[in-house]
Amino acid sequence: MPDVPTFAKPGSQIRARARVGILAPGGTPDPIVRRLNNEFVQLFRDPKFVPFIDSLIVEIATGTPEEFAAFLRKDREAAGARVRKYNIPKQ
Repeated sequence: MPDVPTFAKPGSQIRARARVGILAPGGTPDPIVRRLNNEFVQLFRDPKFVPFIDSLIVEIATGTPEEFAAFLRKDREAAGARVRKYNIPKQ
């Protein structure tokens, strides 16, 4: 499809990024949340695991549970703004 622009075309407003995180049910005790977070941070920094992640062309961004919650809130707000801006109906 030669006339269809790619996402990389100058001026494109589409940004596609996959994000992966671990979630626990609401009310999970804080020590368990902290332990899960710590284990995943250690995994993503493990010298034996990093080459595998690099081979997938994945950018690692580890942080605290609070940082991830803030990211999710901001991302949801941005998605909601796009839905309202483009008047996207519920399916």
